[in-house]
Amino acid sequence: MTSNDQRASGAPGDEGTSRTITKFWIEYRGHKIELRVGTTVIGRSAACQVVLDDGLVSRRHAQITADKRAAVLEDFGSVNGVFVNNLRVAGSRTLRDGDVVRMGKQEFSIRSVVIDLGEASQFGAETLHGGVTMSRGNPIRQTAERVPSGPTHPEGFAVLGNVADKVLALGRGAEAERVLSGAMQALLVASRGSAVLPIEVADKAAEYAVRLVVATRKSSWADYAFELFMNLRRPLPGAVVDELYSVLRTVSGVDLTLLRNYVALLQALQHSFGPSERFLVQRIEGLERIVTR
Repeated sequence: MTSNDQRASGAPGDEGTSRTITKFWIEYRGHKIELRVGTTVIGRSAACQVVLDDGLVSRRHAQITADKRAAVLEDFGSVNGVFVNNLRVAGSRTLRDGDVVRMGKQEFSIRSVVIDLGEASQFGAETLHGGVTMSRGNPIRQTAERVPSGPTHPEGFAVLGNVADKVLALGRGAEAERVLSGAMQALLVASRGSAVLPIEVADKAAEYAVRLVVATRKSSWADYAFELFMNLRRPLPGAVVDELYSVLRTVSGVDLTLLRNYVALLQALQHSFGPSERFLVQRIEGLERIVTR
């Protein structure tokens, strides 16, 4: 599945009618494809914005039209149809966060977050851990509940990540750990409470946790990833699980009790997951065999 450039064509003047806007994206095998304002055509043709390499998918199979409030899926009359949560779409359907869409043999999830424009003015500049200064932007959230400020915002975490990427590229794991540790621990603390964390920030934190295992040889960062997503009651991202299969073979001391508790929670929640998430649960179960080798 690949994504070509997408065109944004929002309606002028629609921002003043509400304090919030909604961002939508596709999650497919660990990849994220933003659904920008406008129409995203999905199909087998290279001319589509999202290309599915599948013989059961029509050249122009379907489209998703997104604005700042909703995303609507429309079947182009494809031979094999479009399914949302295993139900065939007749005409069009408004998509919700967590919906699983199937075209041919390909499945992907729809994700969304709400951005509160009214809260943006409440935030100023803050010096983050590691000496990086940034202007905190719009807080992103999934419900009406306020997301913790500071580096738990996508923009804040992205700035820290840019610094950490450069340090990691130089092989300075301890320094990268110092840059990221404060923000990542703040995320973990927030996940233990009632705060709703932006999905993309949690996913990125898990990615950096695995990279820190490699850079510092500390298994505690793997424990961090397990605890964070156990608190969020979600499977780890597919790309992170794939990396853990390699990384956990090189370190010792992973908290086996924590991992087993996380697996047990996911197994209990499986009935609420889509097919792709249930597959991830099976993959995460397999990590126990590596830890106990």
